[in-house]
Amino acid sequence: MSIHQNLSSKAYLYQVQPENLNPNHTMHGGHMVTYMDDTAGTCCYDWVLTYGDYGEGFQIFTAAIHDIRYFKAPQPGDLLRFTASIIRTGRSAMDTIIYCEIIPETDPPQLAAIGFMTYVCLLTDGSKAQVPPLSPRGTAGEALARLAEKINDHSKGLYAQSLPES
Repeated sequence: MSIHQNLSSKAYLYQVQPENLNPNHTMHGGHMVTYMDDTAGTCCYDWVLTYGDYGEGFQIFTAAIHDIRYFKAPQPGDLLRFTASIIRTGRSAMDTIIYCEIIPETDPPQLAAIGFMTYVCLLTDGSKAQVPPLSPRGTAGEALARLAEKINDHSKGLYAQSLPES
């Protein structure tokens, strides 16, 4: 399997609807995470579909939502852009960074949230699938890959600590 140099990314636009609002009349954080998850999951699916050898005989699952940071609450009617990029691949896993930006009509975009999520690729028989490897581009790509590794290591450590002693 060759190592792919391009950073797989997907972006989608969404307008905040009344059903997305919380009691504060801003977009509910859970709705934002749902759209972030959809964008990143599609990004990973397209990565494996484009560069993998499985045809459509695989599925992508959310393995971990490591961190979501909120910066600005989207208002009713705001246009949002969700952008996901794969920043690191493992044997069957893909780490992503996802941005949610508010896109005003005239001003520059404003960051509403950022998240890190991991996805796993399984074949239709339930076995783990080898994902196409990603080679980080440039200093920024390498820094994001290192960050993804640290986040995963931290997450695995927390999980191990939370297991009951036998």
